[in-house]
Amino acid sequence: MDSGFQRQRGPRVNRFPAGMRWWVIAWAWMASLAAMTSATAATLDEARAALRLGKHSEVIEAARAALSGNGGGAEDWTLIQAQALMDTGRYPEARDLLTNAVAGVRRQRQAAEGRHAHGGRHAARGAAVAG
Repeated sequence: MDSGFQRQRGPRVNRFPAGMRWWVIAWAWMASLAAMTSATAATLDEARAALRLGKHSEVIEAARAALSGNGGGAEDWTLIQAQALMDTGRYPEARDLLTNAVAGVRRQRQAAEGRHAHGGRHAARGAAVAG
């Protein structure tokens, strides 16, 4: 049965004006980035607490997962993992882990010095390929 009543649709009303829409999107993006950063910090704190409680195998696995995930705090995770390895008597593994970490820092420092000496990022990239 048709009552003859049709719903009238007006113009589409946006919740935010055009200029403000971008600010809302930017704010949401920054909020999600902050949440990811705080999640990493919370996980580091949890790993430190687990290390104090003697849960070494959990700490080692969490550190390996964090380091392979390319998340933030690589230096902190490396130190936590090395401490857990040493606490369990796995000294050669801890030594190798720390040696690789120091080598990575040295490579970063040399790259930065090369960029500075050669006048920029592109010149240092070419020098590293040639060397």
